[in-house]
Amino acid sequence: MQVIKALFGIVAVLALVAFLFIAVSAKNSESCSCYFTGDCFFDENGKGYRYHQCGGSCAAYSGPAPYPACQNPDYKPRKLFD
Repeated sequence: MQVIKALFGIVAVLALVAFLFIAVSAKNSESCSCYFTGDCFFDENGKGYRYHQCGGSCAAYSGPAPYPACQNPDYKPRKLFD
């Protein structure tokens, strides 16, 4: 009977150590994926943006992000001299 209790105690301690190891490694690792969604939109200077969507465990955030491939057809550069 004491052998079974000792084995159960060893298995319980190993399970706890394995759980803590998995929890710490999951917290320190980042599984993150970010992508652009939706159409381009532009600020008053003609700079293009798209919505940047991030999911998973990462330091990045979702929101508008500059997107150089956007071309504003209505934007006309300001002339410095007429």
